[in-house]
Amino acid sequence: MQRLRRTRLITGLFAAAFGFVLLGACSDDNNSNEVGSGSGGSSGRGGKGGRSGSGVGGSSGFGGASAGTGGSSGAAAASGRGGSGGAGAATPCEGLPLSGADAAADASGLDPDASAGDGSAPEAGDGSCAGTAQEAERIDVDLYFMMDRSVSMNEQVAGGTTRWQALRTALEQLAQSPQAASLRAGIGFFNATGRINDQADCNPDLYATPAVPIGTLAQVGPDFLAAIDARSPGGFTPLVPALQGALRYATSWATQNPTRAAAVVLVTDGYPTQCDPLVGEAARAAAAAFAATPSVRTFIIGIGGVGRVNLDNYARSGGTGQPFIVSDSNVVGNFVDTVLNIAASNLACDFALPTPPAGQQLVSDRVQVTYTPARTGTPEEVPRLNSSSDCAGATHGGWYYDNNQNPTKVYVCPCTCARFAAGRVEVRFGCRPRFG
Repeated sequence: MQRLRRTRLITGLFAAAFGFVLLGACSDDNNSNEVGSGSGGSSGRGGKGGRSGSGVGGSSGFGGASAGTGGSSGAAAASGRGGSGGAGAATPCEGLPLSGADAAADASGLDPDASAGDGSAPEAGDGSCAGTAQEAERIDVDLYFMMDRSVSMNEQVAGGTTRWQALRTALEQLAQSPQAASLRAGIGFFNATGRINDQADCNPDLYATPAVPIGTLAQVGPDFLAAIDARSPGGFTPLVPALQGALRYATSWATQNPTRAAAVVLVTDGYPTQCDPLVGEAARAAAAAFAATPSVRTFIIGIGGVGRVNLDNYARSGGTGQPFIVSDSNVVGNFVDTVLNIAASNLACDFALPTPPAGQQLVSDRVQVTYTPARTGTPEEVPRLNSSSDCAGATHGGWYYDNNQNPTKVYVCPCTCARFAAGRVEVRFGCRPRFG
């Protein structure tokens, strides 16, 4: 049986090597985040404009994970992460004016007092309350690259180089990019041996130990290049244990650095061809990490577009909607653009919960989240939700805590994230949410 499976794996490998949220009112599409070589209009490191052209849209937010991947919102559990299903980029949903809240509720069908639950009188419809507001700060993301170094990375690409060599050049340019000067990143590789050694290559522990630990890219960039130069493509593709190990490391890092977020960036050019099971466990691992506290997303960068159905599944389960497909015609430019967009926009809507003002305690049921667009200057209230699973039915988007019992962070639905552009997000303490 083992020999038969190995035969099938070899057949799949050579075929690959040589053949080559979302909310009720938010639309999805089936287009990939494929990066073309003609993208223009670079967004800044901290911007949310994304890049125009071929689909890496920072302002479009990230797609939701498939329904059911969010964690429990029970008494002591984290509220989990998730979304509404579908792989399309999030479409901004309609905002709700903070002034005239009662009228907005009547028009939208929302209950402006549903989340009170404390017997107190409703707030005034003009958006006023006796609380105090503080601007919410976005949480920076640290990236852990898990790089495919299987034999198919020797495939030739445009310019007479290989995928492996092109990725080395891309990482060198990324480390030297002013836009990535403050980006923190680490890197690991799969398979572990560069040969075919199930005992070693299928052990997730080997991938939970990085070749280069997370550090500021401007400083660890030379270590990235040395790690690549010390390896060459070879062996099969043990994608499942590699992703499991990478998520384990990123989760540990996020736990030790609670003021930041962590994400895995899986870079691969093919199907999993080593270690059982081959497909389902990768998606389950991504979904579990996304639903956990701290939440760790999984971004997928597919080189050459091989195994697209599997890559879609991994990205949806990991909370990022779709894989980013890097064309063989411009691996270097496409890869750099993709990573900059991941770092600049896709986690831009996770916020640290500010510390309440002196003399005021946090009462989790008396917190409003508002957004004031720079263009209009008119505040909008973001509806309060109980957990990420509520995003699927929230026509006007919403926000939720990382943990309803002991909150430290505020997350917003992909549809709401897509709405946030230039403007200000505030947390109002002592103000009961009227929408939700």
